[in-house]
Amino acid sequence: MHTRRKFLTEASFALAAAVARPTSALARLSAAATEPPQLFRIGYQIYSWGRYYPSAWWEACEACSASGYPGIEGEYTIATLYSGRESEFSVRMQRYHEELAALYSTTDLDQPGNFYVNRHKNIQAAKFAQQQGSRVIVIGGTDAKEKTAAQFVEYARQANAIGKEILETTGVQVGVHPHFGSLVQNRDEIDRVMESTDPRYFNLCPDVAHLAAGGMDPLDVMRKYSRRIIHVHLKDYKPASGRDFGGFVELGKGIIDFQGIVRELKLSGFKGWADVELDGAVDPTASAVRNRDYLTNVLHLRVGGA
Repeated sequence: MHTRRKFLTEASFALAAAVARPTSALARLSAAATEPPQLFRIGYQIYSWGRYYPSAWWEACEACSASGYPGIEGEYTIATLYSGRESEFSVRMQRYHEELAALYSTTDLDQPGNFYVNRHKNIQAAKFAQQQGSRVIVIGGTDAKEKTAAQFVEYARQANAIGKEILETTGVQVGVHPHFGSLVQNRDEIDRVMESTDPRYFNLCPDVAHLAAGGMDPLDVMRKYSRRIIHVHLKDYKPASGRDFGGFVELGKGIIDFQGIVRELKLSGFKGWADVELDGAVDPTASAVRNRDYLTNVLHLRVGGA
């Protein structure tokens, strides 16, 4: 009897403590029940496997499929390589049960002399994306040697014109990937581009690690422009410290608040693709698996399936 009474007493105290603790399992279950559902999908940006297509493309496609990622994103040049052979590309993607999440287009929009080249290659990429069921072209720039007011005016002109034509002819959306070292790198530059472009034709594709490398709080940027985000890159960032040069790292190994990022994407009702990426991974396949495990085990995200 004494043992039974002691057990009931201790159990009552334990239950009361569990209810009182905000970090208890009960509280976590309650929070999970009230959190909006995951409407976005998880894919993989295949840059780590290299840009020598088509061999690197299909190597990455096979690895991502085996790792459980249902979609991949790669360079727009694949559209040129498979021009006239779109059905062949589609059949091979289906063989791996992979979708085209987006195409990444390395494009500098700030030089007037590049307008027709920029227009041609991105319209070609958009038509290819449309045929493959994708709806996003991600625009990323190269290293900017200077940043003048005239360059930003030209950037907005090309972004609006190309984005408008692509949307009206293919239904594909275009957005900027703020890239460390490029014309659009820091918060002021993102704000300038967002303010000077038409949200119907040109939007934002943030890479949370590049935002952090540019001195920004990624969560703050994503909150401000939640209605203009059409695509996301997920990778972590570790600042340089002492002899550690830092740089881009696997998810969970840097400073990015991914819990906050995921919560914001859910709260904003984001329905696009969030593609994991790690520039220059030594073993990209093993890295993709570790990133998947972080997504599922730590962030409790659904990676495979619709």
